[in-house]
Amino acid sequence: NGQNCNVFAGSMSPSSFEVCLIGNTTTISSSQVPDYILSAGYELKYILSQNDTVIGISDTPEFTIGQSGEYIIHPIVYNPNSMDLGDYQTISSVFESTIQGAGSLCAHLNVTGAKIIVHELPTANIAYLEEENCDQSNGKVSLNPSNFTYLWPDGEIGSTRHDLPSGNYEITVTDFNDCS
Repeated sequence: NGQNCNVFAGSMSPSSFEVCLIGNTTTISSSQVPDYILSAGYELKYILSQNDTVIGISDTPEFTIGQSGEYIIHPIVYNPNSMDLGDYQTISSVFESTIQGAGSLCAHLNVTGAKIIVHELPTANIAYLEEENCDQSNGKVSLNPSNFTYLWPDGEIGSTRHDLPSGNYEITVTDFNDCS
C-alpha cells in the first residue's frame, strides 16, 4: 500500500535544453540530482519519451536520437519483480500503474523529467546564381533562407556574395537554433 511505499525517482536536469542532430544522430542526456530514494529490491532506470510514447529504457540517462523533436528523459524507481518496464508503451500508462498515479504498484516516476529539444541541421538552397565569365572573378550567388548565417571559406559572412571566382565552396550554415 502507499504508506509502505518509500521510493522517489528524484529530479533531473538536462545536459542541454536544445541540441542539434549531427549527421543522422545525436546523443541527449541529463543529470540525476542525487535526491532519489531506493528501497531494498528497487532499481533506478531512465525512460525516454516523445509525445507520451515510450521510446527507450536505459540504466543511464543518455540516449541516441535519430530524428528531431521534443524528448523527455524520466527517472523511475521501481521493483523489477513486480513491474516490467518493457510492458508499457506510454508514460501515462507507466504513471497510472503506480500508487503515485492511483495504481497499485509501488514505484515512482518523475513525469516532468528533463525535456530536451532536438533540431535538424540547417540546409541552404541557392536562390540566385550567376557564374563567372571569362576568368573575371565576377560570379554572384544568393542563398536561402536569408536569415541563416553563412560563413564562407575566406571568413566573409553573408547570404549573398559577388565577385566570386568559379569553384566549389564549402560554407558553414548556422540557423536560428545555433545548429551548424
